[in-house]
Amino acid sequence: MKTEAAKQLRQRFERFAELRAQYGTAKAIEMMRSGQAEVQQKLMGPLISGVSLAEGFRQSITIFEEFGMNMEVVDISNQGKDAVLEIQRVCPYMSLAREFGLQTPCQITCDLEVEAVQQAFPNMKGRILSKQACGDCVCVFKYERDRNSQN
Repeated sequence: MKTEAAKQLRQRFERFAELRAQYGTAKAIEMMRSGQAEVQQKLMGPLISGVSLAEGFRQSITIFEEFGMNMEVVDISNQGKDAVLEIQRVCPYMSLAREFGLQTPCQITCDLEVEAVQQAFPNMKGRILSKQACGDCVCVFKYERDRNSQN
């Protein structure tokens, strides 16, 4: 994992720890949620606008690699849906979660990000199908939108 990416990951967990100490877990998660849709719009919008989700997500692989992830994208478009599976073989959040006393990192990372994607792109549905933090061998995310709404 590159130094800047590692620093960004750590900052996220540090911020959560500070908020949790001050406000409790539920309020800290709510505060972490704030602004996430705008971040997703800025990051993912240019990648998925005007192209299939598979094409857009493949363009993001190098971004995920900077954070130590090993990502594969599978086009599962079917029945009028533009759809993709994002498969992550490595979760760089697991050791940080343990370090910060969390059973899993999901509540302050991927859960919030999937929720934010749906807020940023109301025509898109996202769902987490499996989580390494829960004993699965990979993390799998499914995203879909109507085939004719590539924006």
